[in-house]
Amino acid sequence: MLSPAQKDSYWRTVEACMVELMGIDPAVAYRKVQQHRDEVSDLFYQREPINTAADLAGVAELSAEEYQERYKQIVARFDPVQVIADFAGLSEIMTLRPDLTPRVTNAKRLQQLLDDITTALSEVRKAVGQLLETPEEQ
Repeated sequence: MLSPAQKDSYWRTVEACMVELMGIDPAVAYRKVQQHRDEVSDLFYQREPINTAADLAGVAELSAEEYQERYKQIVARFDPVQVIADFAGLSEIMTLRPDLTPRVTNAKRLQQLLDDITTALSEVRKAVGQLLETPEEQ
């Protein structure tokens, strides 16, 4: 079973692919992701985020190889381990000493911190999404 942080990372990657690789409006991409993210089983997450993005955007499946460099950058940007490593100032250590990565990724304290941050970010994203959907009062 995936943690909330891993699921959030997957959907943030899908949303970024829709916007950055497929040219979908950010507000539209956000709404489509929010509509579909709770409807899938854990087995669904075995799909590449770029393929899910293509489905939601209504475009033919894009090959990860075709957009390899940009896709890798998007995936890395939303990788939960990388996000926390950056936040905690550990990225340089993980890059210089890859043998330490398993210790960092398996640390219960680090995972709890990641889950807490993900929950908070999710709440902020929902609030922003509601603001985007609410028409401004004239």
